[in-house]
Amino acid sequence: MVRAWPGPCFRIGFDGAVRLANEEARALLAERSSNSAWWDDLCDWLMAGGGDHGPFRTSVIDRPDGMALIEWTVVPGEDDSALLLGRDVTVERTLRDALVDSRQRLRDLIDLAADLAWETDAGGRFAFLAGNGLPGCDPADLVGRPASDLLAEGDIARSPFETRRRLIDAPLDLVCRGSRLAGRVTARPLADAAGSWSGARGVWRMLDRRVP
Repeated sequence: MVRAWPGPCFRIGFDGAVRLANEEARALLAERSSNSAWWDDLCDWLMAGGGDHGPFRTSVIDRPDGMALIEWTVVPGEDDSALLLGRDVTVERTLRDALVDSRQRLRDLIDLAADLAWETDAGGRFAFLAGNGLPGCDPADLVGRPASDLLAEGDIARSPFETRRRLIDAPLDLVCRGSRLAGRVTARPLADAAGSWSGARGVWRMLDRRVP
């Protein structure tokens, strides 16, 4: 098991002595002289009953080729030792953190650029909403509702929520809780894998608030 494991793997006694280690684990252990904090933390966790506190522990290891994140899984043995199976999650964590940052950046830009960012499905219902929202209307309450509910009766025929062509900064008034909100919309149609129309996506910004 130790030799066959694709990442660092070793068997450690509860006295802190390493009893068996594969090549990857030996390489990490050889670097302890310049960076032992991760090892001390791992041993302290194991001595405190690591398997009882949860099966995973992540070590931040400063290696010559850069920082590495190793996630350890502990498998308690029948004797006074445990098997520690390591998995390098550096790339996975880096990509996840970058994705979280990217999503937050996109949300911030949407909030700055539009009062309403939206997407409708093939039935003309709101599938996604973001942005500052509409006065008196919670975007979360609009998801799943027909987008036409926000249009004045005379505007339904030219609804950007069901557009088949690209619209750029077109005038569009929305109606919410008795108020008519003047604004501009930019939208584009969406297509499924077969090329059929499947909804629309766009952004709307409010210019003025009018009382009908």
